[in-house]
Formats: sequence, structure tokens, C-alpha cells
Amino acid sequence: MNTHAAPARALLLLALSAIVAGRSEAASMSTYISLGDSIAYGPGTTQDTAPGSSQGFVSQFASTLGQSGVGAPNVFNLALPNETLASFSSGNPDTAANTLYSSGLTSQNMAFMHYMATQLAAGNQINTVTISLGTSDVMNILNTPGFGSMSLVQQATAVQSGLAQIQSEYSSLLAQIRNVLPNATVDLIGAYNPFHATPNSPLAPIAEPAFLGLNNILQQEASTYKATYVNTYTSFLGHEGTYTNILGGTGNINPTGPGYSAIAAQLNSTVVPEPSTLLIAGLGLAGLVARSWRRRSGLAA
Repeated sequence: MNTHAAPARALLLLALSAIVAGRSEAASMSTYISLGDSIAYGPGTTQDTAPGSSQGFVSQFASTLGQSGVGAPNVFNLALPNETLASFSSGNPDTAANTLYSSGLTSQNMAFMHYMATQLAAGNQINTVTISLGTSDVMNILNTPGFGSMSLVQQATAVQSGLAQIQSEYSSLLAQIRNVLPNATVDLIGAYNPFHATPNSPLAPIAEPAFLGLNNILQQEASTYKATYVNTYTSFLGHEGTYTNILGGTGNINPTGPGYSAIAAQLNSTVVPEPSTLLIAGLGLAGLVARSWRRRSGLAA
């Protein structure tokens, strides 16, 4: 572990806080930052970076933000393949896969703070952050050497221990985000259980409580840090064979095109229309009420 990482991170957070406190409220552009693992990175080896750039959920959601008036002209997808909550801060050897990482950015957390600083210093407002982390952590628990030979009780104990660590790391990450971005919309993308498509897998019995446990943590953390839990479990339920690649025989549990669209649809449902849209809708509703009243009063033609 890098013993200098924590002090350096603390200093950068202080600098970011100073930028937030001193910048003008009239931000010139809106920014959406995506954090996560291979699910957020994009389909296959295709990095999902901008509205309409790929089948990934990031570009689909960014398009919706732009259309809604929330706005996302600046999109930074910092997700990395095989990212875990631990490697998020300590470093990931797959940084070369992401075009947003320079040689000096060795971890996703470092990249996150870098792009937060550059966007805030430019006067831009970071409106939206999505986080898709935890699935790789759960899979690492399930794929631990010897895990398959444990009793179900022993497996459950290992899962509970791993989930406790996941929650601790999630709390640290969200506290860091809220320290710098107190008003940003933060969406925590829940986990689906791909093993519903392979019920005969030896991991299927323990996978269900493991992924549900992760989702329970995300809901708790969302409540604590004023974030939004995005339920993908329900939208994938019964479709895991077509929404994921688990039936391909390679162990790949990432979404297919329809799966990415299902995640994007859940994210899209969280977007609040811009005030002008709400005003138009309100005026239309008021008109209908007035017309109904006139009819009942015998005033309508």
C-alpha cells in the first residue's frame, strides 16, 4: 500500500473544497462523471465515453441528461476493467485501457479528484456522478481459491466478512464525494445476479445472498449520503440469460446490449425534468381542471 496516498488525498480534498467555496455559482457547463468497473467501462473492449458513443449505459444516460435539461455536455467515464473498491484507491494495472488516464494517474480515485479539480476550476458544475462498484468485489469473494469446497455456512461467513469491507470502503468513498460535491446527484447502481441464468452452478446458492447483501449495503449508503439507489436487480430478473454474457461459457457476467439499455432505463427514470418542462405540464393540468370545472358548471360550449 502507498503510505503517501492518504495524506496526498487529504491535501487534494482541501484544495478541491477551496475551489468549490471560491468559484462562481454561474457554472458555464454541466459535467457527468462515471465511476466503476467493467460494467461502467463499456461493452467488451469499447470504452463508453460520450453521448451515443456505444451501447454502454454511460452514453445512453448522458444523452438523457442532455435532453432533460439537467445537461451533460462534459462526460468523463473513469471506469476501469476489473476495478474493485480496494483497487479504486490503491491502483489498477488496467489504467492504460482508459483514454482519460495519463501516466501520472495511477488509480481511479486519483483520476476522479483530478477531473473534479479541472472541471471545478474551469467554472463547470459537476451535476451527476454514477458509481458502479462492488460487483467485482463480490465475484472475487466467490472465486477465492477453496471457496467452492467450503460448507454453505462457511461460504456465508466469508461473504459477510467481505460485504463488511465493501460497506466500509463505500462509506469512505461517498464521504469523500460529499465533502467536495455536497449537491451533486449521486446514483449508486445496484447489482444483478447473473447466476439466475445458471441455477446448476455451484456458486448459485451463495450468489443470491451475496448480491442481495451488496444491494442492501448500497441502499443503506444511499440513505446515509443522500444518494439514489438504482435497482437493476429487478429489471434483470428473469432476463439474466439475455441481459448478461454468462451463458457464453467464458465466465463473463457483464451486460449485453439489452442489459446496458436496461441499466440506462433505470438511470433515466431518476432524472427530474427541467423546471420549464414541469411548468408546461402544470399549465396543461391546470387547463384540464379549469375546462372540467366549466363543463360541470354549464359554462363550456
